[in-house]
Amino acid sequence: MKCTFALIIGLFLFFTHVNAQSGKAEAPKKVLVPEIIYYNSDTVKLKGYLYKPEGKGHFPVFIWNHDGEKEPDSSNALAAFWVKKGFIFFKPIRSGQGDNPGIYICNAEKQISRRREMAQLAFRQIYALHKKANEDVVAALQWIKQQPYTDTNNIVMAGYGYGGTQVLLTAEKDGNSRLGIKCFFAMSPVKGWGKMWGDSLVPAVEKAKRPIFLWQARSDGDLSIIQALAPVLIKKGFPSRSKILQDAPPSEESVNTSYYYFHPETWEKEVLKYVKDCGVKGRKE
Repeated sequence: MKCTFALIIGLFLFFTHVNAQSGKAEAPKKVLVPEIIYYNSDTVKLKGYLYKPEGKGHFPVFIWNHDGEKEPDSSNALAAFWVKKGFIFFKPIRSGQGDNPGIYICNAEKQISRRREMAQLAFRQIYALHKKANEDVVAALQWIKQQPYTDTNNIVMAGYGYGGTQVLLTAEKDGNSRLGIKCFFAMSPVKGWGKMWGDSLVPAVEKAKRPIFLWQARSDGDLSIIQALAPVLIKKGFPSRSKILQDAPPSEESVNTSYYYFHPETWEKEVLKYVKDCGVKGRKE
């Protein structure tokens, strides 16, 4: 669930490839460099990464919620993909991760686990941590909606791992009071704790008013979340959907959902169709 391949891409990989036959050098490839922005969550100032397409107008937005890594990176294969499609790619960083103030959520989870309390009690405390983190997600959403270049009628929210859980928690809030998100896309939400995560997220998905696409890789091992939520998504109807992905190619070092995360070509047609099915439109002049 770490951004290993994105680090390989890097922010400053400008290079020239010499054509051996012609002797002419090709133009350097353009590298996306994010704008570092700051948004307020309650009274706390938090950092985020923003990528914008060229040109003027109001752009649709793809908000990406990162996983539980301590240092979410700024370079991302997803950014290049969505910017090329004409979307703003916005990656807000939550409290306690990156340079942001606050307690790192994984450390907080470890502290809870060390208390050796009853599983149900420990899980409720961990669930509360993620609900608290969701305040940052909603604050970041409100920030991007206020920007003059944002098409507030065409916002997609997605995330992976811990970020996938944040997507579903935001969908629940959107169901209670419309936040202005067109659709949600959750990749392999945080696993573990047996069926407790899946059972706890059922009410969240039931309350959601906007479409949700949930996927998980079979090789993740614990499929309890998608097993609990898939029937709810079926009941919600089109364009909500779910999918269990097959294993990544055996040659890949990371045979789980992170393979798909770094390879947009494996899901491009399917995800773009989902976005289209949800009525998301391109740039407005």
